[in-house]
Amino acid sequence: MKNTFPKDIMDCMKDCILSIFWAKKDIVDFFSNSGCTTRDLPLDREVKELSRAAIVDKIFHNLEAC
Repeated sequence: MKNTFPKDIMDCMKDCILSIFWAKKDIVDFFSNSGCTTRDLPLDREVKELSRAAIVDKIFHNLEAC
């Protein structure tokens, strides 16, 4: 993501994603189906270790780093 969204918008997007998708796999699948590459997504072992919110934070962080 070349443009960084303001924190309040990122928080709203995160809340919405966490409200819609309960399973960790569904969160990762959502981002994958939305055009994120494997570089943007956490590894399978990370998904198992991270909380749902931490998964979204990691993906947002990876997207902002591009």
